[in-house]
Amino acid sequence: MMMRDSWFRKVAKCLLLLTLTGVLWSLPFVRSETCNPNLKIRPVVDISASPENSRLPIGASITLTCTAEPRTIDAGYLDRWVNYIEWYDPQDNKVGAKCQQPSNMREYKRKLSCPLVLKNLTAEKFGRYTCQSGNGYIKHCTRKSFEIVIQGKQTRLIIPLINNSMSARWI
Repeated sequence: MMMRDSWFRKVAKCLLLLTLTGVLWSLPFVRSETCNPNLKIRPVVDISASPENSRLPIGASITLTCTAEPRTIDAGYLDRWVNYIEWYDPQDNKVGAKCQQPSNMREYKRKLSCPLVLKNLTAEKFGRYTCQSGNGYIKHCTRKSFEIVIQGKQTRLIIPLINNSMSARWI
């Protein structure tokens, strides 16, 4: 009887470890997911901004929203739906909250959205923000970027022309 209990405990521990290992391996931050653009089963990603203008003054605020969904041809396969969306700053560090599907598959959404709110922009916060979205397949993820540019004063540029006249343009 004691030997039988010991055997069940060992089997239970092994099953628990295998389950945890499988769960951890499926998480993108554990497996260091890098997207492979040559793979076909990848989410379709779009970024919208509010305000829409990407040229902003220092001190302004902007909300970037990344929306991802499976390709139309993949929509019938739940394992090809979007699992997560995460944002990266101009230095390619994760920024903001990682958005994920609910743990209950019955509550999955075909289209997943993830906002990134940037308030009181400083010169260091300007640059290219990247959204990454992935599904249940390793390396089948998509990255898309949005660049926020400092709104500066216009400069008048005077260009000498071949016939010794001048042309002025605002840049």
